[in-house]
Amino acid sequence: MRARLSLVAAWLSFTLLAACGANSSVSPFKSVLPSNDVQARVSQSAPAFRVVHNFGNGDDGYFPSASMIAINGTLYGVTAEGGAYGSQPQYGGGTVFNLNAAGDEHVIYSFNPGQFYAPQGKLLFLNNSFYGTTSGGGKNGAGSVFTVGKNGTGR
Repeated sequence: MRARLSLVAAWLSFTLLAACGANSSVSPFKSVLPSNDVQARVSQSAPAFRVVHNFGNGDDGYFPSASMIAINGTLYGVTAEGGAYGSQPQYGGGTVFNLNAAGDEHVIYSFNPGQFYAPQGKLLFLNNSFYGTTSGGGKNGAGSVFTVGKNGTGR
């Protein structure tokens, strides 16, 4: 059990350093479980922490509400508020967004708070579409399960 915990701790440390741009054989946002075949060489001068993107600029979303998923070097996630709907950007129903390693963000989908809003939880990617949940709206006002394509089209 102790060996398993040590392996998990090593993997988490390696993944976080790689995501922060540490000098390694792993590109940012790609996590690899170190094994006998993989030697991770991490620079001592790597930054311990770096902000990749700041939310709250116009329609880009407010309050990221779940961990992100990585697909082919791009991160995908949700914000609980913000987006294209609302009298002010922060009053929108939330967004599904992607973020590249340089920190450039693109809103894939903005939730209309009059229909369903406040996406919560980690996205699931299946058959080229994202699946997730909202905590508000829907037919009974108690949330919904949604799907949206990588290009922003709902299904």
